[in-house]
Amino acid sequence: MKRGKKLAINLALIIVILLGLYYFGGFYFSKEQCVLETLRGLYGTETREIMELQQGNYIITLMADENDESFSIVGIKKKGFLYRTASSSVGVQIDKERAMKVSGTFSSDRGGVVFIYRNHPEIVRVEVEMQDGEQHTITEWQENYAGFLVNDKKEWYPGTYKAYNAAGELIEEVEY
Repeated sequence: MKRGKKLAINLALIIVILLGLYYFGGFYFSKEQCVLETLRGLYGTETREIMELQQGNYIITLMADENDESFSIVGIKKKGFLYRTASSSVGVQIDKERAMKVSGTFSSDRGGVVFIYRNHPEIVRVEVEMQDGEQHTITEWQENYAGFLVNDKKEWYPGTYKAYNAAGELIEEVEY
């Protein structure tokens, strides 16, 4: 009977360890490691961190490649002291023919985030008007990138993005 009892205890211990690994799988202690593993898992090639936006326990990180030909939006959800991948958009190609590239992600539980890449440095301001009436004015750029959080909503609304130069002249208008 001692063998059977020892076998049952060992099997229970193995099951508990496997369930713990399953439950905590995909969690990381480091936010940076979570971003890198998310990009690696989704075959992203972007390695340069541009900016980070936070909304509640969600952290959205914008990563770009070295030649500014693509960027990725990596979402992370913080649970206690651990980090886990949330909705992400990887490998967004930048069209060099256009004055700006607009891309974003949306999740019904956290709302949305939009990032803008300007191909022309003469763009100093982008005015955004969402279909629901929400408005944003973007004037701060980090390495030709800018981003903003869309108010916490349960639905995505498209918008008109108008890029202006320092003289106030319209350079390009994009619907996204």
